[in-house]
Amino acid sequence: MLSGPCYFRFYTRWMRNRGPETFCYLPLLILNPQRIDLDLGASMENARNLVPVSEESRRILEFREHAASYERGEPVSMELLFPGMQPDSISGCISVVPAGVEPSSGQYTVRGEREDFRVNFLPDRFGPSLSGSVQYHGGADKGLPPALIHLSLMSDVSGYLVCRSDSFGKFTVGLPKRSGKLEIFVQPEGPDNRAVEVRIDQDFDSRHIQFPHAPFTLTDSEKRWAEIMARNQQLSRIYGQAGLPVNPGSGSPKTFYGTPTRSVDLDDYVLLPTLREVFINLVPGVTPSSRRDRTILQIESENPSLYLYESLVMVDQVPVLDMEQFMSLSPAKIRQIDVIEDVYVRGDLRYGGVINLISRDQDMAGIDLPEHSFFIDYMALEPPPEPQLDFAQPDDHLPDTRNTLLWNPNFVLPKGSSRDLTFKAPEFPGEYVVLFRGHGKQGEALVAETRFEVR
Repeated sequence: MLSGPCYFRFYTRWMRNRGPETFCYLPLLILNPQRIDLDLGASMENARNLVPVSEESRRILEFREHAASYERGEPVSMELLFPGMQPDSISGCISVVPAGVEPSSGQYTVRGEREDFRVNFLPDRFGPSLSGSVQYHGGADKGLPPALIHLSLMSDVSGYLVCRSDSFGKFTVGLPKRSGKLEIFVQPEGPDNRAVEVRIDQDFDSRHIQFPHAPFTLTDSEKRWAEIMARNQQLSRIYGQAGLPVNPGSGSPKTFYGTPTRSVDLDDYVLLPTLREVFINLVPGVTPSSRRDRTILQIESENPSLYLYESLVMVDQVPVLDMEQFMSLSPAKIRQIDVIEDVYVRGDLRYGGVINLISRDQDMAGIDLPEHSFFIDYMALEPPPEPQLDFAQPDDHLPDTRNTLLWNPNFVLPKGSSRDLTFKAPEFPGEYVVLFRGHGKQGEALVAETRFEVR
């Protein structure tokens, strides 16, 4: 990335229904010591002006009085106070950076006409989520019958999610808080076996607005800190710490339903030719039967409401909608059968128990994937690094390469109490600033700031 001014924009799915004019923007100055080229910006012909976002609801928090200056390498301890009349705990991000290069606390939006409001995206859920729409053959875009969208998380982060589309064919489903790259198998189920396709929304809005390009200028103080930060970046590559150890996992994915009521290991029995015979002879409490000219697996249970719903039938935690295809699987490819003998609830959906076949090679026993199903790769949020409080000791003869002295994006201030933060003063003298940016339960901005000097 080239050095130069840029804008960081942030928005919700609901804001995308109005357009990028409603997004919030934060000016940033990028310094890339690895490249000498500058980003000169695009044409100014259609540039839009930014106006500050109103901060009437912003509340100021306070730090307890502390020392104004510290020696290099000395431990620094501060205390953020909980504000009076605040009904709940507060969460936010706290960071310690050199003064003069701290991020802007102001947010901006675009002045001018805005696009017409259209509900292309449903409101966001708390945490990560996936949204999209379903399309039936015929082209209707409203008054659509609800379809079920099954989502299975594969490999060692297995899980199962299901949601129902609305009358406009739109849906949104909350995702578990996982990290890294997730492989998700998407499988639609239309009413009365109607063919239905799923379109997954892109997470990022591709519409752009051209802003006035600010000149690339640095004050004397900014130049000094830019040199120090560039030097620290180079030194950190030489003296940087080794990466955290990677947990290789167990090799066998955990089940989303926890401990099953009953689990049958087929290696303990003689091989039978068909799954029907396996269920009749080896899996007590599960009976193959016919209902409305289709095969079902009925689970016996002390819970009488179990008989009101059909069982959720799966292979390697992926639901199978075609029971004839399910029953035709070869028992030689199945290692284990898990059964849940109780009503299984997912959102507003209920199933009369769960039957999950675990294949020997984790390949879904070679079953054919249904039409209009597909796999997607989803990049989940990366977990923030844990604050590193153990720094180099004087006897280590290692340089202090920190540009950010402290960064904790999950800083929680408990209700009715204060919280301490401790870090080590840097080796470079100068003024530093401690910043807290958080929000309350009603969405109001909560900010705090204090400064200290390193001699």
